Amino acid sequence: MIFMLLCAAMATAFTACEKDPAADDPAGQEGNNGNVNENPGGSDGYLVPWETSERLLKTVECSSGEKAEIEYDGMGRPVRIDITTSYGSTQESNLTYEVNAMTITSVEDYGDGEPYEAMLTYTWNNEGYMIDCPIGEPYVSRFEYKDNYLVRCYEDTSIQDADNIWQDGNLMAGYTLLMDGNFTYLGQKNKVNMYFYDMVMSPKLNGHVSENYIKSRSDNWSSSEYEYVFDDEGYVTSMTEHETSKAGSRDLEYSFTYYE
Repeated sequence: MIFMLLCAAMATAFTACEKDPAADDPAGQEGNNGNVNENPGGSDGYLVPWETSERLLKTVECSSGEKAEIEYDGMGRPVRIDITTSYGSTQESNLTYEVNAMTITSVEDYGDGEPYEAMLTYTWNNEGYMIDCPIGEPYVSRFEYKDNYLVRCYEDTSIQDADNIWQDGNLMAGYTLLMDGNFTYLGQKNKVNMYFYDMVMSPKLNGHVSENYIKSRSDNWSSSEYEYVFDDEGYVTSMTEHETSKAGSRDLEYSFTYYE
């Protein structure tokens, strides 16, 4: 699961970037696990390139045995994400931020030798759009936009055959570094501050996460239908994924907790 955790932060949506001269915490590295400034901003005066919520996701647990635990700084940005897999291995990721960059240092421990450590640095422009991420010589992931929507993400050695298709702020068909295929959506807005499907924990970076909860996903190998239980404020408390693939079918149950 090397960098499945945040290996792209590229899921699917556009949020316009606005000026924020009243940034309360330009440094933004002091953690408070859920108490978020009302007007977070970067030291360059632009809104920081991720989306947050009034309530921050704390844990996600899956019936397969996987669990994710998330910690945040005072601006609602994730600074640590711990993953325990169904096989007992662990992945600890620490995130640090600069004005136009985010660095993820991840340590994976399979319990059978020295832990594996790796580091990725994503850079974005002053408008809040992720533009590239070196993933090891000579490969660099690059991201292209059209009308403020992510239309392509590719390595220098390859490129998509077709652009992503967007409608009403949701990715309907296309490819991202987290999921690909064809999608349908519920009418409800996705209020969770993290991308959480398939136990891939990723911040909602501008230009990359669809606005609504996914109802179904399909490709040439598999298809999934999603059912949710929401609390009174519209946050997911549990989700069931009904997956059918060429290898068979299964149901996965997910539970969610939030910082108060």
